[in-house]
Amino acid sequence: MDLNRNFPTQNWEKTEKGSEYYGGESPASEQETQFLIYAIDKYKPDLIVTLHEPYKIVNYDGPAKEIAEKFSEITGYTVEENIGYPTPGSFGTYCGIERNIPTITLELPEKEDKELLWCTTKGIFKYITSCF
Repeated sequence: MDLNRNFPTQNWEKTEKGSEYYGGESPASEQETQFLIYAIDKYKPDLIVTLHEPYKIVNYDGPAKEIAEKFSEITGYTVEENIGYPTPGSFGTYCGIERNIPTITLELPEKEDKELLWCTTKGIFKYITSCF
């Protein structure tokens, strides 16, 4: 099951169980999704940053274009608003588009050397702590 397709968004859709993007029996049917919804409601974040792989891009949802561009300056990764395929029920749609929370998905390169990865991304943490 793909937890990133289990959020209660307007575009959630049920897909065939066992498919690569199966988002559960219903929106927010999974405990992990329910916990994230609870945490977001309780703490009301000003910014959400998720880590993913393997595209080596900065993807964003909601009012996060300027932040994504800053992440791009820091990492050298390209900014992409659209990941290139449909993502019904996604975390980014739920938080960024429907809840208006700036949401960044930092797509890291697959199998990157850890030291190189840290050198490439550590400036992001300085940026976040100075601005948020």
